[in-house]
Amino acid sequence: MRLNVYALPALTAFLFSLNNLAAQMPWMDGVLGHTPLHVAEQAMPAAAPVQEERTLKLANNQTITGMLKAQGIDADTAADAADALADVYNAKRFKAGQEVHLQLEHDADATRLIKLTFAPDATQRIELTKDAEENFNAQRIARNVEKRIVAIRGTVDGAFAASVRRAGAPRSVANQMAKWLAYDMDFQRDVHKGDQFAVMFPADYDDKGELIQAGEVQYLRVENAKTKIGLYRMNSHMYHADGRDVHKALLKTPVDGARITSGFGMRVHPILGYSAMHKGIDFGAAYGSAIFAAGDGVVEKASVFSSYGNYVLIKHNSTYETAYAHLSRYGKGIHAGTRVHQGQVIGYVGATGRATGPHLHFEVHMRGTQVNPTKVASLGNDKLEGKELNQLASIVRQDDNQFAQLIAKAQPKMAENDVKVIPASATAVR
Repeated sequence: MRLNVYALPALTAFLFSLNNLAAQMPWMDGVLGHTPLHVAEQAMPAAAPVQEERTLKLANNQTITGMLKAQGIDADTAADAADALADVYNAKRFKAGQEVHLQLEHDADATRLIKLTFAPDATQRIELTKDAEENFNAQRIARNVEKRIVAIRGTVDGAFAASVRRAGAPRSVANQMAKWLAYDMDFQRDVHKGDQFAVMFPADYDDKGELIQAGEVQYLRVENAKTKIGLYRMNSHMYHADGRDVHKALLKTPVDGARITSGFGMRVHPILGYSAMHKGIDFGAAYGSAIFAAGDGVVEKASVFSSYGNYVLIKHNSTYETAYAHLSRYGKGIHAGTRVHQGQVIGYVGATGRATGPHLHFEVHMRGTQVNPTKVASLGNDKLEGKELNQLASIVRQDDNQFAQLIAKAQPKMAENDVKVIPASATAVR
């Protein structure tokens, strides 16, 4: 067939247009050129490493190497870090509970250790870092320590220890206050919202003003409309202002985390169903909670005893004994003839014997007869006399004046749980 000469220009123009269209549509090139059609894959940029800080505590028998491996650090790196630390700190000195601060870096490939620090005591900090060659270097850094006397006062609003902490006291101070007051107070019945408290204690601060550690409570006070308790430290003991040694009183709450579920007196027995005299106090507490000796003494009985189940009887002196019933098990080394100290663990909360659930049945015997534990405040003659009483009187005046002066300097507001932390020049810790 012969091509019309007049159609040639039109055909040329059509092919030229088709070529231009293909150039603008890359997929046409694959069809027209008979090449496989594919989508170009572009490499995704790697995610940036993530920085993280962690504060950990060494567990019993845990090494620094073991701690680092547990955080995802590879074994070789963990060993290198421990070796570098050994240049400035003997690993044998690490103790369970030591706080260690880690700075870590994570990416898709691994977790890397950037920095490790810990303070073995108030005067130094150990710091482990990496140099430009990615090698670990450890150094011992001296800490400038400023000793202060801290005074805090506040108002109970909720749990006692939590209120003290909200007022600015560290946990160790709140725990000390609860420990000393437990000799004279039942925290469930004797402490109420609105009660006032005060405490004074020595503390160490670093050069940045951060608390390093708090010392032993020097003075504390709790008061409400009915009760006022003030305690003062002398010769490692806490005393009432009149010379009574707190240690000589019976613990009113001989179990941690307890609440009174049944008081002393007549009640309908929860199992037998008839009214009977309840000759003790029941403390409801979690199964396995520690039970403490209410005072110094000798264990007279540690065995199953009638409906009491597992039972401990402690003789304190010729007048007083205390009894503990329904224990799940006995404390280490507790048996007849064992001498125990006030606050020592003598057993654990259970539900043995005639019991509807885990609790401690606690009794105080006065010359062989059960009496109301809340009415017994002392084990006998435990007051200071003579020169020692005069020495305590001097301490009472000194502490009362020092606390008042420190609070006055702060010009405190009266809002509940305001922080009242005032530094003062260092004084001798008694």
